[in-house]
Amino acid sequence: MTDFCLVCSAKWAGANALLVLFLMTRLLPTKIVAAKHKKRRKLAAASAVLGAGSFMLAKIQEAAAVHGVRRHTSILTGRAWLQELLDSNNKFRLRDQLGMSRFVFLQLVTELEERAGLGPTRWMTARERVALFLYAIVTNVANRKLQERFQRSGHTISTCVYALCIL
Repeated sequence: MTDFCLVCSAKWAGANALLVLFLMTRLLPTKIVAAKHKKRRKLAAASAVLGAGSFMLAKIQEAAAVHGVRRHTSILTGRAWLQELLDSNNKFRLRDQLGMSRFVFLQLVTELEERAGLGPTRWMTARERVALFLYAIVTNVANRKLQERFQRSGHTISTCVYALCIL
């Protein structure tokens, strides 16, 4: 169903793009489209094609957003990624991603659980919450990149980071 809607939207956007192209090349002042001004005519046609193409791309992206194309579909969830880091024999891998060794990370999670009352949420463990926060700080990536890495919604990422900021 979604693919069909995207195709319909693309066809609709294509028809609009052709209409824009036609209007740009036919309804411009006669000075620009006159035969003696070929460069201007080509420039007008090229700008019309560029405008129509960007319009069509925007419509396709809008259709994808409206019809709910799933974003977070990776097999490697945040919990699985963190477990892979913790189980890795490479001691620098966790340090590169979270800015601390395995022992220090596990100790930090324990301290936050005992002293600050950090606990799991319905869908995220305390380890994953701390890892998300540390990864955001160490790598300085945007919310959308965190969504892809941890396979969570933007709201969940923001809530998790905020909750750890106020501890």
